[in-house]
Amino acid sequence: DSLLPETVVFGNKAEKSIADINLDGAVNVYDAYYARLIAAKLIKPTDEQLAVGDVDLDGKITAIDANIIRKYALGIITEIPVK
Repeated sequence: DSLLPETVVFGNKAEKSIADINLDGAVNVYDAYYARLIAAKLIKPTDEQLAVGDVDLDGKITAIDANIIRKYALGIITEIPVK
């Protein structure tokens, strides 16, 4: 299995942590919450949020991404998998 890099570079901006959807510098359950809001189309992600939140690399943030982020934030998994 290949893994996502821990950070991504978005344009000229500083590196951002994979799964840190709310861009606060930490991956926690709030990121999973934001991922669920985006998956339910209650909020629209920025390009930066999409770049770090699409952890399964299918081109969108879905409930699957939110679940992976939740498990990672809670320590249930220690690495974020990709397809």
